[in-house]
Amino acid sequence: MRIGIIGGTSESKELANFLYDKNIKFNIHFKNIYSKFNNNTINSRINSIRFFNNKIIVKTDKTYFYDLLIDMSHPFAKNIKKLYINLPKNKVLRFSRGSSNFDKKYYGYDTMTMNIIKHTKILSLMGYKGTTEIIKSLNKISDINNFLIVSRSIEKINYGINFNFEPSKIFDIEWFEEIIKKYDISCVLIKDSGSQSKTKEKIEFFLSKNIEIFLLSYKENTNKKIFYDMEKLKKYIMKKVNFIEKI
Repeated sequence: MRIGIIGGTSESKELANFLYDKNIKFNIHFKNIYSKFNNNTINSRINSIRFFNNKIIVKTDKTYFYDLLIDMSHPFAKNIKKLYINLPKNKVLRFSRGSSNFDKKYYGYDTMTMNIIKHTKILSLMGYKGTTEIIKSLNKISDINNFLIVSRSIEKINYGINFNFEPSKIFDIEWFEEIIKKYDISCVLIKDSGSQSKTKEKIEFFLSKNIEIFLLSYKENTNKKIFYDMEKLKKYIMKKVNFIEKI
């Protein structure tokens, strides 16, 4: 049995370690360049995914054939989700971090922006893409120069005050405290990216500071088999592997 993993999150590496220990054949596809994992990491953009002759066909610069595809991409990797939307449910498994229980959520940049506009001093923790999309949306409906946007990201944002993001300090209370005070921040923009991104902790912190929170969330494709628990996903994969081996 050959398994394909769409990576991009820390969970994908955990699953890769598990499959490697079980001597199960697999490849991980990453959009960006990562160090190789036991020579099983394929560092190239996925161009298409389709189903043919009982196999999942993943096309990059090469073509790969899989019996099972496991999507462990980031919750906001919309382009990946579009690629596997029409594949058979029993052939594609999705591991999801699960969305936050915070009741005030937005599912699109424009809708979110229409509510942000009452604020002029904004802290964005949405990374390069998310912050850039918000800036574009604000600029459609108002003069962007009316807003002070403080952000942090790995890639430099061209508008506002941008700080370098260190992944090891994803929940940096001292930095948050300093920024709130220095720039008189009145609202914060957060992506609903699960426990690995400390979403719950961020929400609790900013609520305690009476900072209004704007949470960009997402909806999973419920037509696919979704797992929210890593151990349950592992057990399901082993059942699939053992069934095929018996045949």
